[in-house]
Amino acid sequence: MTTDTRTPGTDDLTRYDVVITRLYDAPREDVFDAWSSEERLLRWFGPNAYPAVSFELDFRPGGSYQLCMRGPNGEEARSRGEYLEIVTPERIVMSGRIEHEGAAVFEVLQTVTFAERGDQTELTLEHRVKRNDGFPGAAGAQVGWEQTLTRLGSYLAGLRRP
Repeated sequence: MTTDTRTPGTDDLTRYDVVITRLYDAPREDVFDAWSSEERLLRWFGPNAYPAVSFELDFRPGGSYQLCMRGPNGEEARSRGEYLEIVTPERIVMSGRIEHEGAAVFEVLQTVTFAERGDQTELTLEHRVKRNDGFPGAAGAQVGWEQTLTRLGSYLAGLRRP
């Protein structure tokens, strides 16, 4: 049985959903590992104008994370969530939320899968919105994730040895 946890209302939350697939010239273990530590995430995570400046994580099923990204004028965007499932090196499922005055105003379920394609890795990111109580950044999720995954590609390219 599946329960719809989306907040009822007139807003069609599916318009903020994002699904992106990218192919990286890197082994699956390297692509997966890029998501598994604070040090690695700080090297690539976040859109171009809002890179991550702090990341705290307990990378295990049931563990949590806290993220802070900083914009060009010093403004900060903070989010937090939980790791619901981790299957090394195949899949990461996590919840995420943005809070305002202690209450969640935006919630997502994100699934990242990693598939071997010869010497390459196919990454698929699914960003499914579960709640949006007026969070203005929801509309920018597609562009933000596109830029973030491009930055991941640059990070992975830097790992390659001649």
